Amino acid sequence: MNGSQSGKTEVRNTRVEFREDSSGDEAVYIILTLANPTAGQQTWPIDDLWALRREVREIKTEAEKDAKDIIDFPWFIVFEPEKPSELEDEGLQEIVTVDDE
Repeated sequence: MNGSQSGKTEVRNTRVEFREDSSGDEAVYIILTLANPTAGQQTWPIDDLWALRREVREIKTEAEKDAKDIIDFPWFIVFEPEKPSELEDEGLQEIVTVDDE
């Protein structure tokens, strides 16, 4: 997904991590590092995030079809800014589940 764009939001980097969720259970985190929101905006356009979420779901579905072993963990998408130090709110990070509509 690196370099892909949804609306005004560009994906700069993508990585996958296996780590504990808030319940202490193992989970898959798909972390999308996004170009910072447009100057004056506190976050990315919601429609862009929903479109990226749909794209990740499609990739996840295809990966599950091709996988020899089923990964039976919850999946989450994390949206984080490329340059947090340039934002008013340096703690900007959004986490959403992949599986819920």
